[in-house]
Amino acid sequence: GEGLPSDREVFLKSLPAADCSEDELREWVAGFGTLEEAIFLPDVQSDGAQLSGAAYARFAQHSEAEALLAAFPVDGAEGDVQACWSLSERIQQGVNGSLRADVLAALRGGMERLKVDTGCPSLELAGVGSDCGVQPEDG
Repeated sequence: GEGLPSDREVFLKSLPAADCSEDELREWVAGFGTLEEAIFLPDVQSDGAQLSGAAYARFAQHSEAEALLAAFPVDGAEGDVQACWSLSERIQQGVNGSLRADVLAALRGGMERLKVDTGCPSLELAGVGSDCGVQPEDG
């Protein structure tokens, strides 16, 4: 959907992780603007030894994130880099964000049921705003 002026984080997929190092990918993404943070997701099949080709990139300005989205739309050809607004960022924005709902509170409220339904008693929310005590490491 359309981004709000507060949206500055983009989710990327199909990055050429097999052909580029993390530093090269970071430099390429930074070519779209002032990159405040980039998190390149590891490939779980390789025990994190390789990149998955997916990443989150947070820019200083909304317009910089928009430029990346315009260059790599989700409706691009299969295998091409694709970018969309970060759902993680939108969830953190709560009722003031584009989702217009406190999704995180709804998830927190349903955790016990999810643990039972999934058979996963250790299921937890982690990250900024999750109030679980587990926060991402400082980069």
